[in-house]
Amino acid sequence: MKRSIPSNNFDLLRLCAALQVVHSHAVEHLRIPYGPVGRAASELLALFPGVPIFFVISGFLISRSYERTPSLAVYFRNRALRIYPALWTSFAVSLVLVAALGAWPRGFVTTPTGVGWVLGQLSIVQFFNPAALRGFGVGVLNGSLWTIPVELQFYLVLPLIYRACVRGRDGRESALRLGALAVGSFGLWCLWETTQVHGTLAGKLLQVTIAPHLFMFLAGVWLQRSWARVAPLVRERAGAWTLAYVAVQVLARVVPAGGVAGAIVAAAGFALLAVAVVSMAFTRVGVGGRLLRGRDCSYGVYLYHMLVVNALVALGWTGTPAHLATVFALTFAAAAASWSIVERPALSLKISAPAAV
Repeated sequence: MKRSIPSNNFDLLRLCAALQVVHSHAVEHLRIPYGPVGRAASELLALFPGVPIFFVISGFLISRSYERTPSLAVYFRNRALRIYPALWTSFAVSLVLVAALGAWPRGFVTTPTGVGWVLGQLSIVQFFNPAALRGFGVGVLNGSLWTIPVELQFYLVLPLIYRACVRGRDGRESALRLGALAVGSFGLWCLWETTQVHGTLAGKLLQVTIAPHLFMFLAGVWLQRSWARVAPLVRERAGAWTLAYVAVQVLARVVPAGGVAGAIVAAAGFALLAVAVVSMAFTRVGVGGRLLRGRDCSYGVYLYHMLVVNALVALGWTGTPAHLATVFALTFAAAAASWSIVERPALSLKISAPAAV
């Protein structure tokens, strides 16, 4: 049965999530000093981590788009148009930036490692950063891009998830199957977060697979598929759900990480975050449209902010709030250009994409 999804604030929420990531990375790598008020504001922002919010929104919107797309070929075409034109452009910009700042290793691209790196950046291995570029900026050219392979894997497995858990099954059975997948993924996330595997090579490889992140994406899928039941609970109720989420996060500070109690609190916190995000999307829905005026710069902000941070670190421009402001200003400029010159024209080529991302 088709579910009507009304106007929403998802574009604005994605931009806010991207800005949280920008703030976190800029403060860390530029060593921005904060007083008590600044630290408190930073901790408040950290309660709403950008990457999990991205994954929840992606599950909600991509599952809806998949359901309404006429064929797999069209679905994958639309997904590729959303990701790759802007990604490839940002990669080209990163090469120019490294060369302009005199950090480009001579002859590197012609080596086997260099060729493999370029092919990886253009396909699905964006998390790979060669040793030859460790001397530039923070040591990783664009470390934020580890989430791109995860997002691409979401796109690839979604049709398989629908075949295994949704098609030909009633709502109860479908929810149970999706829930079982989510529980398994959450268990891997707990293992990755609370044990020594986090810092190992195996842990790093696990991080760039969907395994420990799939539960976040599936939360968005479930909320979208349950919209008829969910809508009355979330519309215009963002404040209540956000307060409930913050309360659980406060509780999490006194419950030891790891163990059954820690896992229960973490699961409750994430569930409430997912519901709060969707509730924000359907509370005062005109706000996003009025502020953004049809411009969706969140992807560009995510793609370019670490290039800006790396450039500032390479130039030695660190340590003051002015440098933080510079990161935001240059990132917004790059994101606006990306939207106008690359992303919007590419998205105009999509076929039947009613839940545009």
